[in-house]
Amino acid sequence: MQIERHIVFWIAALAAFVGLLWLLSPILLPFVLGMALAYVLDPLANRLARRGLSRLVAASIILGGFVLALALLLLLIAPVLAKQLAGFIDHRDLAAGTQSGIDAQNRDRPSGRGQQQIVEIVTKDLYGFGVRAPLNFKADFALNG
Repeated sequence: MQIERHIVFWIAALAAFVGLLWLLSPILLPFVLGMALAYVLDPLANRLARRGLSRLVAASIILGGFVLALALLLLLIAPVLAKQLAGFIDHRDLAAGTQSGIDAQNRDRPSGRGQQQIVEIVTKDLYGFGVRAPLNFKADFALNG
């Protein structure tokens, strides 16, 4: 009788645990990713601590490197995404199959309207955050477009 009560208890506990995981799954993903990242970067923090740095300084160096790498990646990807978005804006009528889309298909080149909109939005947003646009963003974008 005692063993059956234990089995029922553990089955109920497992069901409750699985139910909570299912209900909280959208919330748990950042925590799980954070724990995985901490697990992967812990040896690097230990190595920096063995070299005489405090754990706080080691964590700050790792975080700074991650932010720098993310910023560099964003600077590399942003122009490509902006160019694709500008092309999408210039050719959005083609996807709809409208008469204006058919007329646009017969033109030699796109109007550049999307490119101008993207450059204006990006530079306005960057200036709004107090950040100056990357070196000659408008000129680089226009030459590569």
